[in-house]
Amino acid sequence: MIDLNSFRFHGPILALLLISATTAVHATPYGPGFTWNRISDYQAGTTIGSTTGNPNPDQNGSPAWNYEYYQGWGNWDSGTLLPWNGWRWANSYGNISKWDQNNHFLNDASFTRTPLIRWINPTNETIDINLGGWLKLFWLGRDWTGSGWSSYLVSGVKDVNLVMGYYDASANMTTSYLIDQTIYYPETTEVKCGIGHGGWGNCVKTVVDLDFDLTMDAGDSIFWTSQAVSPYTNDWKANRWLTLNDTKLTITVQDPLVTGFSATVPEPSTLLLTSLLLPGLFFIQKGKKAFSAVDSS
Repeated sequence: MIDLNSFRFHGPILALLLISATTAVHATPYGPGFTWNRISDYQAGTTIGSTTGNPNPDQNGSPAWNYEYYQGWGNWDSGTLLPWNGWRWANSYGNISKWDQNNHFLNDASFTRTPLIRWINPTNETIDINLGGWLKLFWLGRDWTGSGWSSYLVSGVKDVNLVMGYYDASANMTTSYLIDQTIYYPETTEVKCGIGHGGWGNCVKTVVDLDFDLTMDAGDSIFWTSQAVSPYTNDWKANRWLTLNDTKLTITVQDPLVTGFSATVPEPSTLLLTSLLLPGLFFIQKGKKAFSAVDSS
């Protein structure tokens, strides 16, 4: 038999516990309008030669940004994380900084080795997002002057493959492409820019606008990268590379959300339960001395 004398009921406190227990599971840091932007989330590594810190976390501390490396073109499902080199996430063939990714197309060995940026849905929910902003592709390089590399920059006349793909985590594969096209070199000859050649604004570039509305499951990802269609030259005295700038790319949670995101309020059933329990609990609270009458007093 239960000895009610051993209980001390605190009705209002118990009711609050009931409410909080049913509402906490629905709280989320990723509400409508939440935006991921790589330049805001970017973090440097901590140890040279290590991938510690890759992937980079977002503003809420969830792993969201992978900095990867691939050899070849088209197999985007099995990359290698880039290590930190003290300056960027990089290896001998390409690198990723806070602002862009860079890959050389100097020769046969380098042009097929590609850095890649991947954003992974970190919310553990299905969400509607808008991917907006732009990608800006630069053709850049330097010439060997006999005593060092040129202070100016110079473009390399090469068309470029640009890809932005969608990876489905449940299928464990890339299932579609938002962009999959050849970007043609916009000039007819090489163009020098930078010091003594019209400034950095004169560098050859093209802008690709982005505006995609997507529904993404937990763990799905979007990636982007570029690669020259062929090597520029095997002459080491003419270094050339591609720079793909993504500082204006944004990924924003839309309203309404698809699933799982609700304000931190009680479920209707919880409100009903609480309304039924409160009067009784309050009565027990008020009458608790009756249950303690057998105490030594």
